Amino acid sequence: MDDESLKITLTEKLNLIADLRLRYKEAEIKFKSETAELTEMLENLENDVNKEVLSLGASVKTDYITAVYNKGKETWDKKLLSGYAETHPEILAARKIGEPSVSFHIRTGV
Repeated sequence: MDDESLKITLTEKLNLIADLRLRYKEAEIKFKSETAELTEMLENLENDVNKEVLSLGASVKTDYITAVYNKGKETWDKKLLSGYAETHPEILAARKIGEPSVSFHIRTGV
């Protein structure tokens, strides 16, 4: 497969993603009024469960769903540590860099 045919295939895939997302958004708008009451009920219940699980400090599991408790994530000041690493390069051994990823941004009005 040459580069040009790959570009066409990729372009076609991107256009399909844009089309499907647009159709999804239209369906979402159509059914939004029908789901508004359910959405409000769900948000209220989720907020209540969040508060209770945080208070317990542990996950809660049923046959159908699990509310997973995650302790606070430890973070470091990247700017401060990068400056420190300039004079202490051994700290760089503790640095991890994640895998690259792709996200899609649909341009509207094109």
